[in-house]
Amino acid sequence: MRHWIGATISLLLAAHLVVIVLSGPRVPAAFGQAVGGGEGEAILATVQGQGGEPFVFLYDVPTKHLAAYSIKSSGIDLRGVRDVKCDLQIQELLAPLTTQRLTVKDVCAQVK
Repeated sequence: MRHWIGATISLLLAAHLVVIVLSGPRVPAAFGQAVGGGEGEAILATVQGQGGEPFVFLYDVPTKHLAAYSIKSSGIDLRGVRDVKCDLQIQELLAPLTTQRLTVKDVCAQVK
């Protein structure tokens, strides 16, 4: 039940961000904001990309899953999802971790 409360808060914040983006340039740009759900269930963060495109990151604390969304005038696009349990165990980012695109399996193999 509590998980759904955090998810609901996060979705409402994402919807609010869409409204801000769609309302046009009269609203001042927010370069980055973050909010956590009740009892550390979820964290929602917004950032502005290099081209000015806003992104929303949703991190589910209990499962350690991260989702990335881009906000466009046509709506919200899911850009990627990742289980970051092993990512968070990396002590130092060295080759080969810096020279290739890594799957979750690749990262977990490197940290064990």
